[in-house]
Amino acid sequence: MNQLAIHGAAAWGVLIFAAACARPSAPERDEPPRPPPATFGETCGGCVGTTCSTELAGCEAREGCARHWSCLLACPADEAGEPTAACASACSPPEAPAALGALAELDACRQGAQVRFECAGCPGAYPPPTSACLHHSSCDASGLAPDAEACAVCTASSCCGARDAFLDNPEAGALRDCYVACLDETPEDAGCFSRCDDFHPNGLGDLAALSQCSAVYCSEPCAGRAAEPCFTCSARACEVAFAEANCTASGRRLQSCFVGCAGDLSCEGSCLDQHPEAATHLESLSSCITVECAEVCGA
Repeated sequence: MNQLAIHGAAAWGVLIFAAACARPSAPERDEPPRPPPATFGETCGGCVGTTCSTELAGCEAREGCARHWSCLLACPADEAGEPTAACASACSPPEAPAALGALAELDACRQGAQVRFECAGCPGAYPPPTSACLHHSSCDASGLAPDAEACAVCTASSCCGARDAFLDNPEAGALRDCYVACLDETPEDAGCFSRCDDFHPNGLGDLAALSQCSAVYCSEPCAGRAAEPCFTCSARACEVAFAEANCTASGRRLQSCFVGCAGDLSCEGSCLDQHPEAATHLESLSSCITVECAEVCGA
C-alpha cells in the first residue's frame, strides 16, 4: 500500500553551555538552516494522485484544472496535511466548465473513503491497523526457498505475527489441511467445513487470523485478484468490528456454517441462530460498514 507522510521541520537539540568564573562565555553559534516546510504534494497530494489516478488524468487533460492542481501541490501543508489557506486561495481556479467538472471529480475522490485508508498523510486518514490479524508486520523471509510461491513471500513480508502464530500451532495447520481435503475430495459435502471445525477447534483462531491478514495484504498473490475496495474499507474503517467478526474462532465457525448453506438464506439464518456471539459481531460490522464505507460498498 503506497503511503506518504513527510513531516516538516526537524527537532533540534538544545545545547547547554556551562559557565565558569573567569572563563569567557561560549561564542554564539549560527543556527543551521531549517528544512523548508513540507508541501501538500509531499504530505497528501502525491498519494491522492496515485489513489485517484483516473480522476487525476481527467484533471491533467484540462489546462485550467491541471494548473490549479499543480499550484496546490506546491503549497506548504498545514498541520492537517492540506494546502495552507493563504496559498490555496492564491491558486486560480479553472474557468472552463469542463475543467471545473474535472476538478470537482478529483476533489470528490480526494475526500472519499479510498483516500482515507490509502493515504496516511491526508486529513481523516484511518490509522494503521493494530488488531493481531490486521497488523502489518514483516518477518525475515530469507529462510524461504528460492522458488517459494508469491503468496508465501507476501505473508512473510506482511503478516509476520499471524503467520508465526499459525506455524506454531499444529492444530491450525491440521484445520487448513482438513478444509483443503473438503474442497478436493468432497466438494458436495455441505457440512464438511463445520466438521473440520469440530475436529480441530484449537486451530480456529490462528487460521482465521492468517486468512484474513492474507486477504487484506496479499489478495493478489494469494487469491489471484486485488482485494475489493469494500473489503479493504471494512478492514480499515471498521477494524475492531471486522476483527471480532472474522478473526475469531466463533467467527470462523459461522463462516464455515455459511459455506455449507451454498447461498440459501434460510440456512444462513439458522447459522446465525446457532452462533449468536458471531452473529452479534457480524451485525456490528454491517452497521459500521453502512456508516463508514457506504461510498465504496454501495450501502
